[in-house]
Amino acid sequence: MALKNCGEKITVDNVRNRLLAEDVKPQVDDSREPAFVNEKFKGEKYFKGKCFKCNSYGHKSSDCVKPSRPNVGYNENKSSKKNGFKSKQPKREKAYMADLYVASSNPDPNIWFMDSCASYHMTPHKELIDIPNYTKPSIKLINSGSSVIEVEGVGNITFLLSRNGKKENVTFIMFYMYLS
Repeated sequence: MALKNCGEKITVDNVRNRLLAEDVKPQVDDSREPAFVNEKFKGEKYFKGKCFKCNSYGHKSSDCVKPSRPNVGYNENKSSKKNGFKSKQPKREKAYMADLYVASSNPDPNIWFMDSCASYHMTPHKELIDIPNYTKPSIKLINSGSSVIEVEGVGNITFLLSRNGKKENVTFIMFYMYLS
């Protein structure tokens, strides 16, 4: 729309008439124009390949409506399948026990060694443990000789620290009578 080069005086009526004339242009069918024709997909209405998410044909994985499969490592996926089906058994937690031997000429039963990185604390002294509502837990430990140890109780121990005289409470102490 070139109003300033036409030689006419610019008025509101002239601007309105020119704008209306542009809106009344004939509508052209865009599908016949060569700029809008894609030669690659001439006549194809859908994707003929295979979806990698659901393994069905007719759509891409980016257009798939099914939820994606969980990311499972090759070894984990392979070992958890039996006869083509995933096993429904829950994972078992295993705890391994390391033995600590302290050689001393005068062993004192009041001396304790604490490992702050230990996942489980154990003792063979039932009298030291405060076991509330005694029930035998179903915890099994695997000893270094591949023998299985059943825990007989779980409780708390309160320590009196010799350094500053403070009382410290350690929870989830396992009692096993034959721990040596």
